[in-house]
Amino acid sequence: MYVKEKPQICISGISKSYLLYKAPWHSIAGRFFGVGKKGGEKEVLKNITFSVDPGEAVGIIGKNGSGKSTLLKILAGIVRPDTGAVTVRGNLSALLELGAGFNGEYTGKENIYLNGTLKGRSRRETEKILHKIADFAEIGAYMEMPVKTYSDGMFVRLAFAAAVCENPEILIVDEALAVGDYRFQAKCFSYFRSLHKMGRTLLYVSHDIDSIRMLCDRVIWLEDGEIKLDGNVAEVTAAYMEAVTGGVQGVTHSMDGCIRRFGSHVGALKELSLGEETAALHQRVTVTLAVDIPADAELPFLSVSLAVKDRTGKDLGVMATWEQGLRFSKPGRHLLRFTFKNILNSGTYTLAAGLENRRCHPITYYDYAEGLGYFTSAAEQPFFGTVDLCGGIEEIEENL
Repeated sequence: MYVKEKPQICISGISKSYLLYKAPWHSIAGRFFGVGKKGGEKEVLKNITFSVDPGEAVGIIGKNGSGKSTLLKILAGIVRPDTGAVTVRGNLSALLELGAGFNGEYTGKENIYLNGTLKGRSRRETEKILHKIADFAEIGAYMEMPVKTYSDGMFVRLAFAAAVCENPEILIVDEALAVGDYRFQAKCFSYFRSLHKMGRTLLYVSHDIDSIRMLCDRVIWLEDGEIKLDGNVAEVTAAYMEAVTGGVQGVTHSMDGCIRRFGSHVGALKELSLGEETAALHQRVTVTLAVDIPADAELPFLSVSLAVKDRTGKDLGVMATWEQGLRFSKPGRHLLRFTFKNILNSGTYTLAAGLENRRCHPITYYDYAEGLGYFTSAAEQPFFGTVDLCGGIEEIEENL
C-alpha cells in the first residue's frame, strides 16, 4: 500500500507580534531595560497554518508588510513565533539577507570560512565546497581580496554562492535576486530549477510574479499577516494581480467563462474571436476584439492589450495599442484586429485582453479578462523549448 511521505515543513497556528515604540531610543530602552514608551503592538502573523511536501516549490507573495519575511525568518530559526509550532525535516539553507555576517576587511575566501563557522560547519567541511562556491561566484582573483573592494554585483555573487552551494534539502529564498545582473539572475534561476528537479524543496518569496510562475508548483498569498489564498499558481497569482492593479473592491467577476475578470468598467471588453482556433507553426494568427470605451475613460492614456499566456499564467507575448502608437480620439464601440505569427510549440495557450489606463504605474484596468479566448498551436514536429527562434544555421568554414 502506498504511504504518503510526511510533509517536510509543518506550520501550525503560528502568530507573531512586535512592540511599537514612540521613538528609536524607547525601543533600545525597552529591549535592554524593559522601559520606554510603547506605541502599541503590531501583529505581523496571525494564526498561520500550512504544510509543504518534499520536493514542492512554493511561492509566497504579498504586498510589503504582509508578513512574508517574518514567516521565512521563523522557518529559518532566526525569529521565534509567539504561538504555534514549526516542524522542519531536513537540512535547510536560507537566502534572507545576502552577506549578513560578512566582514569587509576579510578576503572572499576568509568570509566563506567565517560563513561556514556561523552555520556550524567545520573548516574541513567548508574546504570541501570552497571550489564549488568560487566557481559559482565567478569572481576569480578577487577571492583573495578584501570584500570591501568588491562591486555590489561581485558581493552579491559571492554571498549567493556561499548560501546555495551546500546542497540543501530545503532552500528558502527571500528576494535574493532583486539585485545582480541579468546573466547572474538567469544562472540562479537555472540552479533553482535543477534543485527542484533533484527533489529539493523550495520556498521562494518575490514581487516578480513571472518568476513565481516559472519556478513554483503552488502559491501562498499573504495579506495583513493572514493566508488569503493557497493553491494553484495561475489562479492565485491572477487573483493577486487583480488586487494590486485595481480590481473593483476586491470582487472577482466571472464572465464568459473567464479565468479571472476585473476592473472599474467590467464588460467594456465585448467579444474576442479568432480567425482559426488552431494554427500551424509560423502561420499568422488573427484575433478580433470588440471594445466599448467608457465615456469617462482618459483617452490620452488609454490602451488595449492582447496577451498570450501559458498554462501557469505567464505572459509569453503581449501586444498593446500604446506601444504600437495607436491612440483613441473618442469613446464608444471600437473593433481592433491583432495579428501575430505563431512561433509556439504544440499546445493550447490562453488569450487575455485588457482595457488599460497608462497614466501611472502599475497600470490600472477598466476591464481585464484572462481566458477570454484560447488557441492551439500545432507544430508538425515538436521542438525543444516554448518558442521557435525562426533562425537558420550554415557552415561558413570547414576544418576548424
